[in-house]
Amino acid sequence: MKKQLKPFVPEYDFKKIEKKWRNLWEKKRLYQPNLDRAKKPFYNLMMFPYPSAEGMHVGGVYAFTGADTFGRYKRMQGYDVFQPIGLDGFGIHSENYAMKIGQHIADVSRRTEKNFYRQLSLIGNQYDWSRRLETYHPDYYRWTQWIFLKMLDKGLAYQKKAKVNWCPWCKTVLSDEQVIGGQCERCDSVIEKKELKQWFFKITAYAERLLKNLDWIDWPEDVKQNQRNWIGKSEGARISFPIFSDQQSNLNKHLNYLEVFTTRPDTLFGATYLVLAPEHPLINEIRGEIVNFSQIEKYIVKALKKSEEERLSEGKEKTGVRVEGLWAINPATKEKLPIFVADYVLTGYGTGAIMAVPAHDERDFQFAKKFVLPIVKVVNKGEKEIGPERECFSGEGVAINSDFLNGLQTKEAKEKIIQWLEKNKIGKRSTVYKLRDWCVSRQRYWGPPIPVVWCGRCALEALKKKNSSGQTEKIKVLLVHGLGANGESFWFPWLKRKLENLGCEVYVPTIKHQRSPKLSKWVKVLSPYLEKIGENGVVIAHSLGSKALLHAIEKLKTGRKIGQIFLVASAIGNPKKDWAWIRTKLKGVDVNVTALKSFWEEELDWKKIDCKVKEKFIIISTDDSLIDAENYQVAKLSNLEVKTWNYQRHFKQPYNQKLFHFIVGKMDKIRYPKNISLNFGDQKIWKSLLDGTKTVETRALNPEEKDRYFGSIQVGDRLIFRNTQNQEERVFCVVKVRFFRKLEELFREKDWLKKTFPGQEIKNLEELENKYAALSSDGYIRKIKENGILAWEVELEKKAVPVKEEDLPVKLPAMKDFLPEGKGKGPLAKNEKFMKTTCPFCGEEAERETDVSDPFVDSAWYFFRYLSTENKKIIFEPRRIKKWMPVDMYIGGKEHTVLHLLYSRFVTMFFRDLGLCDFEEPYRKFFSHGLITKDGAKMSKSKGNVVNPDEMLEKYGVDAVRLYLRFLGDFTLGGDWRDSGLEGMLRFIKRLWTTFFELSGQGEGKVKMNKLDQTIKGVGEDLERLSFNTAVAKIMELVNWIKENQSVFNKKQAEKIKKNLALIIAPLAPFLAEEFWSRLGNKKSVFLEKWPKYEKNNLLEEKIQLAVQINGKLRAMLEIERNSDQTVILQQIQKNEKIQKYLTGKKIKKTIYVPNRILNLVLN
Repeated sequence: MKKQLKPFVPEYDFKKIEKKWRNLWEKKRLYQPNLDRAKKPFYNLMMFPYPSAEGMHVGGVYAFTGADTFGRYKRMQGYDVFQPIGLDGFGIHSENYAMKIGQHIADVSRRTEKNFYRQLSLIGNQYDWSRRLETYHPDYYRWTQWIFLKMLDKGLAYQKKAKVNWCPWCKTVLSDEQVIGGQCERCDSVIEKKELKQWFFKITAYAERLLKNLDWIDWPEDVKQNQRNWIGKSEGARISFPIFSDQQSNLNKHLNYLEVFTTRPDTLFGATYLVLAPEHPLINEIRGEIVNFSQIEKYIVKALKKSEEERLSEGKEKTGVRVEGLWAINPATKEKLPIFVADYVLTGYGTGAIMAVPAHDERDFQFAKKFVLPIVKVVNKGEKEIGPERECFSGEGVAINSDFLNGLQTKEAKEKIIQWLEKNKIGKRSTVYKLRDWCVSRQRYWGPPIPVVWCGRCALEALKKKNSSGQTEKIKVLLVHGLGANGESFWFPWLKRKLENLGCEVYVPTIKHQRSPKLSKWVKVLSPYLEKIGENGVVIAHSLGSKALLHAIEKLKTGRKIGQIFLVASAIGNPKKDWAWIRTKLKGVDVNVTALKSFWEEELDWKKIDCKVKEKFIIISTDDSLIDAENYQVAKLSNLEVKTWNYQRHFKQPYNQKLFHFIVGKMDKIRYPKNISLNFGDQKIWKSLLDGTKTVETRALNPEEKDRYFGSIQVGDRLIFRNTQNQEERVFCVVKVRFFRKLEELFREKDWLKKTFPGQEIKNLEELENKYAALSSDGYIRKIKENGILAWEVELEKKAVPVKEEDLPVKLPAMKDFLPEGKGKGPLAKNEKFMKTTCPFCGEEAERETDVSDPFVDSAWYFFRYLSTENKKIIFEPRRIKKWMPVDMYIGGKEHTVLHLLYSRFVTMFFRDLGLCDFEEPYRKFFSHGLITKDGAKMSKSKGNVVNPDEMLEKYGVDAVRLYLRFLGDFTLGGDWRDSGLEGMLRFIKRLWTTFFELSGQGEGKVKMNKLDQTIKGVGEDLERLSFNTAVAKIMELVNWIKENQSVFNKKQAEKIKKNLALIIAPLAPFLAEEFWSRLGNKKSVFLEKWPKYEKNNLLEEKIQLAVQINGKLRAMLEIERNSDQTVILQQIQKNEKIQKYLTGKKIKKTIYVPNRILNLVLN
């Protein structure tokens, strides 16, 4: 054999190699595709990086180089790969770090940007650096602000008061994703629930689209399931449970029914108690009826300090408090149910109240066991099984103990009970979502200012315009008396006068008394009046007049709807006792009881009545001698409110202030606008109203003052306050209302008193009376004593006016003091120059919004902007979007697979609705990568196990780090970093380097090249599915094979191996690949080459395992050369001891051979 010369192997100087190729890539702009001319576009994107001010650790390198490896492979497949980079630089993370080190966030961000880009440049990724963007640059966030304006214009952005996640240390609202285990993800502070005015995006309007698209998008199933769980669609029914007190019948509108949502309406017969969430508004509304309200109040305070995770924890002991004094009726069983307040029920889902079925819900079961509540089994696993209720069964089965549902499977039972609920107007089919609207405002400095100004003048003009465009005709009211009465009876003349004083036109017909009352005569008298009061008219009927009125409405032919009916002491329910007893109570009324009974019991067509009246009210009293309030049958009407009062008997008083205030308060919805304005001459009071120190106003009620009656003021009303000194007017919104019958009541309510007289200590009632007496010489105290006093808490109202698009961006001002104060407003409120502006609509003085937007808004659309960074006129160019999007491959961490992906999908759908793109899913494919740990633990500064990539890159080189990270394990799972492993990878690279240069091709070529072709195919397939660790393993095997056979390869084989080796390592070790490619004499970059092709004929293994059978039984596996002749195989068998022991002393009768698969020897 000819002696081979030892080739020269140059030194592996990775620093020199990296510098050389990094400069060449930059010089030739290798990774900047022409976005307009690209023939085969492929958008490869790593999730928007949020740069740490402390620099990128090795986990970031793992993610970014993984995405880059895939992108480089796609480039070598012939795609025009666009791989941009930028920084998601706004937000609380960097801001907190800047506060921690005592530096300004703008300085920290500039330094962070420079360092982060330096690190990204070092690791050799193929970024198009010409299109980089940073969210804190005005050129970018002007378009984030533009999106906000478009959301506002389409009714998808709105402001409301809401309970939000509040971090007491960061002093801002946090998104749900930023709360982990009830703590702030950044500072570990325990999160509080705080009610603040916040801006929201109405993502719930897109819930069904967001859910349905998950069925077809090409994402990992676990990621899609996470999104489904977050959206949380539940189908079931809403069921109304009548609520009663221990002493009374039906309560007011908010009490007479409690609505619950359930996904298992089929278990209604097993509901044995109800549970309210601590935040449920009903608790405050019925506080006067709750015997143990102080106990419940203490429980609520404690419950609201817990996170949702704590409240829903499976292992947590159930807590709760019985609502004493109230109970509910199960509409299916008619049994009384106790009501509880418990923290395992949340307001954010369903109605904030549940029907508890302990036999078939684990949490209800645990609660029932603790509070010794009934457990009624209503579902069996099988048809025959009926066992003791010792455990909870939450699955589907067969209905039992459920009346008309018995024997039905769960699916059938659900459908039947929903039909029953709807037929009986007890409930209805319903779908709810766990998804909540997206809170997008933050009370911090480092973010895009929300592009809204607040204008008092516009609020005033809007209110005046609304008032002037309101109803100009007088409201028409019909009063209907009862049996044995007339238009001058009881409170009718008094009420008529009161209503006329308020500007109403009142009709009070008298229906002549008959001993045997005929319904037809009453209807004939009332019908013309019903036509006369017209659309939005109001009818107030008493006693049996209620029944006559309903029959008249039933026969009404007009297509217009009556506005409201008030049925007082309404004779449409059950009589108190038998009819003979009723006769004795009708003192002085000559009436035929048989005719009266017929009149009272005449059947009504409730459907006809329901569609002819907008709002219905029934007012009854617990001590009525004629009406059975305890067992009152509520009319089958929608939009009905039933009020049950005490001590009103049959409402025969000559006047009734309570009734008047109730009716007028309800009429306010359809009355022409009051346009009430309040005058203030005292400048101190005026100033305290404007600065918010005085928030409560009070007025004596005086129904005689037609244009200045305050009794109908309700929460949500807007009132005009006027400064009589300079005629300045402002709008105030009513946020709370409280009626006090006497000044003593106001004096006892210290909180209301302080807000009414801020900074003043009122020591006794006499002092309070003197204050009010001094307000007016016109008998002010007398008015209070006669009619009571109304107090309402107010907020200064300003109208949100959007900034004009041409005035964008609203720039974030430079501020020395950017620290949050935690008072509900952002630091921008401290910048007077920024705050003071002019209204874009009216030009008057206005103030800017002080909140900034959530950084999640910035990252919800950035992938669109990358394609049009140079365009200053539009948000992005539609032709490029059509060419390049959706993003072909989106790679990111598992921690952002819920909200970030959900928000970006939502914004993309919104863009489609605006006509800006023709797709509604932003990513064709999503891949979630795993996490890098160090010595088995998550990297964190506190644990001292953070790996600084700069040190590793300096010591081992980029390619060694990249290859080691790719080899760590499955890219979807991550891996554990070991320094020793990196040292091993550097040894491999040096071996690869040596092997490459030692491969001189001086052999005779007596070796097959199957291994090379198998590796080309295998590595390509691995890279396509991002199985990087197996790709590296295959390359290692190839290098071993080359090393073993390097003396055998001839020149042609050596050149082929070197060329293909450079190509297949290129995506994984780009610097090394470029150096190899260059050393082979190539002038162009290896990344301008195509992925190597393989010869299919060489994919088969040279040696195979052949099954050897004897008399049909497998006796051995024999390694043979592929396509070996039968004679050669039989010769091998003669030398194989394992097979020979079966052949000894026996003769082969027949040989059956299937080439490359099986050889069967048939013996005598």
